[in-house]
Amino acid sequence: MYLATPTNSIAMKKIVSILLVAGGIYLGYEGVTQLQNSSASLKVGKLELSAKNETSATTAYIYLGFGVLLVIGGVYVLRKS
Repeated sequence: MYLATPTNSIAMKKIVSILLVAGGIYLGYEGVTQLQNSSASLKVGKLELSAKNETSATTAYIYLGFGVLLVIGGVYVLRKS
């Protein structure tokens, strides 16, 4: 039978917090990348045409928001342990 000891609990909290921070950084990176790719422009002489995909930009902001929440949650769990 497995009994949770304080050292196992602390180690598990540290692992979970590291995974939360890593996941938050990944989601933030994906959000920034998707936000940069959501618009395009074409310049021909003095004429410039630009287009922006609003759905892609919204998804990028959602990724960024969840990334920030995961990083904050990971730091919170790490400080509590």
